[in-house]
Amino acid sequence: MNSTNAPQSRATGQQASQKPAGGQPVGQGPSRSIRVMLVDDHHLVRYGLRLSLDQEPGITVVGEASCGRSALEMTAGLAPDVVLMDIRMPNMNGIDALGQILEQYPKVQVIALSGFADQAVVEQAIQAGAAGFLLKTSPATEIATAIRTAMEGRIFLSPDISNGIIDSFCKQLVCNVPAAPPSHLSEREVQVLRLVVEGLKTKDIAARLGIGPRTVETYRDHLKKKLHCTSNSQLISWTIQEGIAAA
Repeated sequence: MNSTNAPQSRATGQQASQKPAGGQPVGQGPSRSIRVMLVDDHHLVRYGLRLSLDQEPGITVVGEASCGRSALEMTAGLAPDVVLMDIRMPNMNGIDALGQILEQYPKVQVIALSGFADQAVVEQAIQAGAAGFLLKTSPATEIATAIRTAMEGRIFLSPDISNGIIDSFCKQLVCNVPAAPPSHLSEREVQVLRLVVEGLKTKDIAARLGIGPRTVETYRDHLKKKLHCTSNSQLISWTIQEGIAAA
């Protein structure tokens, strides 16, 4: 993201269409632009993100905030579909802010943003309900993909982060640290679970395993019931906690 000679952005947003946060304006169809709010305490980072996203068709930056508290206050008025949320900020950090935003506006998708690929922080964000985790060094195309993926109800992890999780699993195997899947999960369920963590779409999981998309959805539903999870983010968080190694 280019931040050279960036003008300072104010932590205020534009007037939004009349609609509940995370919903669609009355009279507009699903083809409307994805409304994005940027939250970071560094105005140069916000400027770089806005500059990148302004080049992406179908994505509109509707406002900016410099801290978690401001983001929470602005969500009602700006009605974003997706919030890009820095994790480390003053006046309410990103983890607390995303949790409160999701509690009040459950249809909003919040993607965590950080300068570091810290697995513990990634786990914390996913547990709080984040729809993804991006590094601030992520290219514009990756950020746009994460936004669109979140709008499809799926989790997106930067490749460096997902690779780090898989590497951690592999190290556990090398060190003979127990990381066996629980006995109450079938081999196929574990395969589906691992591919969900990798961020594959339902159709890609189906192609990888040689089964139908509906079968994949059935396995996913069974996993959620067995593991007492209500979302893909909780499935990913559970997998990270249990240390189930990639095959």
